[in-house]
Amino acid sequence: MTSAPSGGMLRGMQTPRSRFGVACAAGAAVLVGLAFGCKKEAAAPPVVQSGRPSGAGGSTAPDASTGGEADAASPAPVGSGVTTLAAGVFSPQSIALDSARVYWTTSKATGSGARVGDAAAGTGSVESVARAGGAVVELVDGLDAPGALSISGTTLVFAQGVSAAETIDAFTIGATALVPLAVGLTAPAPLVVGAGTVYWASGPGALLDVRSVALAGGSVSQLATDPGAFSPTGIALVGEALYVLASVAGDGGYLIQVPAGGGPGTQLWHEPGVTPVDLAASGQTLYWTLGTTPADGGELLSMPASVGGVVVTLASSLDSPARLAVDSTSVYFTSNVAGGAVLSLALGGGAVTTLASGLDYPYAIAVDDAVYFTTASSVARVPR
Repeated sequence: MTSAPSGGMLRGMQTPRSRFGVACAAGAAVLVGLAFGCKKEAAAPPVVQSGRPSGAGGSTAPDASTGGEADAASPAPVGSGVTTLAAGVFSPQSIALDSARVYWTTSKATGSGARVGDAAAGTGSVESVARAGGAVVELVDGLDAPGALSISGTTLVFAQGVSAAETIDAFTIGATALVPLAVGLTAPAPLVVGAGTVYWASGPGALLDVRSVALAGGSVSQLATDPGAFSPTGIALVGEALYVLASVAGDGGYLIQVPAGGGPGTQLWHEPGVTPVDLAASGQTLYWTLGTTPADGGELLSMPASVGGVVVTLASSLDSPARLAVDSTSVYFTSNVAGGAVLSLALGGGAVTTLASGLDYPYAIAVDDAVYFTTASSVARVPR
């Protein structure tokens, strides 16, 4: 019998399913059908702001009625060990780190929260602040509902847009224009960058669509597709394989392996009655969060990044677990509720540690020297 890691509960072996697809039309790469076999029952153009300050860390929320910006202030601790780096942020969606700064996307409602100098009042932006805190810098403005965000070197990659007109764009820090990498997409989230390539999964709808494009631009390659109503929620790159976490309404969660260069897709995990939320990898191990009904029935799972791996429950009875991040020792995740928390757990399982609590809907998360996270209206950090 295979034993579970310390602190984890063995969930069971998953039977892989796969089949080959057919050739793509000219100009595309490889079109691959993801086979699941029998299921186990159970806007305006963006404006580069050239470093224009857009507010400050630790400040109060902007006054939407006047279109003014918040006054500058130094970061202020909130609770035990928590430091607010930026307050009055418009619904931050994703977060990314480089060696010196924190970056995030915002998505503000049309007609509210307008800022002085915005090219299109009420649209989204990409913003940044030093890890130590200070003035918030608005890098790109005039974006349409920006969401998923990643960084590679000095290049930020993000998705934006609505209603089957989304794009994936690249922006090199210090540049004066965006570089469109892919256009005409439907819900291109999540995304991941590795080895000079951007990968993403699109849905929901009648098709799960996994694609890639070079970070420097060029032709988009279709790596895998399947005619199912999948809603992808997480993606990870491990070696030469992509792993896509997705849900299907009424049919639970799936974890799918796709060769990064295109090829047959393989189902690694399927479980009815659950809602997958986010996916991350550490070494050769995958970690993902599940939300269920009731809200406090969430779970954190793990399995080897290989066909035929055993799924282990690392934590259960979690309250609305959301995004997660990993380092060499621990997995970190948010509890996305009013009065929510930032939590951590050893990679092999064990007791869940609360790093911060009483937060206003914490959501996106990243980790390096500290744990960086977003709430409904702020960006903050807490020691690991």
